[in-house]
Amino acid sequence: MAVAQARARGIIVKDYDFGYDYPHEMFDVIVFRGSIQHLDTPFAVIKKCVTLLKSGGLMAFLSTPNCNSICYRLFGSLPFLTPELNFLIPSDTMLTNALTNFGLEVVGVRYPYLETPYARPFRDHAFFLVRCLGIRVKFAFWKNIMEVYAMKPPRRTPSGEVE
Repeated sequence: MAVAQARARGIIVKDYDFGYDYPHEMFDVIVFRGSIQHLDTPFAVIKKCVTLLKSGGLMAFLSTPNCNSICYRLFGSLPFLTPELNFLIPSDTMLTNALTNFGLEVVGVRYPYLETPYARPFRDHAFFLVRCLGIRVKFAFWKNIMEVYAMKPPRRTPSGEVE
């Protein structure tokens, strides 16, 4: 449905099998928004996207679940996840390690709980306590969602200057 609506608005959307069929170093920014957990080969996709990112370019992971949050650690899930649609729930540590291993420099990790429209701290803390008692309720909470930003280092000449 999203693809059909985007195409109706004139946005070019490639079919999944050709979604990464672009020349190397084509993009200044690549954004994964609440999507990395839905990919069956997330690390292969990240690796491919690193090749598509220009030197000095930014890769951003927004609205990304964090299995290193207290909610995930205690309850084995996060309230907004649909388990049957997920392949891998990343943690802040896992994602930063993977990005570093793929040659990117992690320039920021954020947990934007309070900036989201879902944050209601008093209610969320009460619901957290209710959930600890075994009653299933949905609520936003600290570090459930993360943003990770990584930059592809600029290429350097043999003398060390940035190209």
